[in-house]
Amino acid sequence: MKYALLIHWNESSAKDAPEGHVTDILQACDDHNRVMQDAGEWIKGAPLQTTSEAVSVRVRDGRALLSDGPFAETKEQLGGFTILDCESLERAEVLAGEILEAQRNYEGRIDLYQIG
Repeated sequence: MKYALLIHWNESSAKDAPEGHVTDILQACDDHNRVMQDAGEWIKGAPLQTTSEAVSVRVRDGRALLSDGPFAETKEQLGGFTILDCESLERAEVLAGEILEAQRNYEGRIDLYQIG
């Protein structure tokens, strides 16, 4: 079964982190992705730009309206995604927890959806 994992985190925590900390976390995530890939469970994943670099698109009266990135009254932002192919929802839940551990949490969460 295939699953989409939407990875949320607190961008402001990264801004306050010691130098090199975010780089270390990205390396830990890459290492964990390799483990999942070697197990045949990882299909694709990528971090997203920060919300300050994103653009929101809406269509109103047949016209596309562009505005600065997503605005939500929450401390967590969508920071990346992972697509998995694993045997069960329970296995996807375990891998989601391991992803947060690799990221050292950053007050994050993962929304897990079955896809396809």
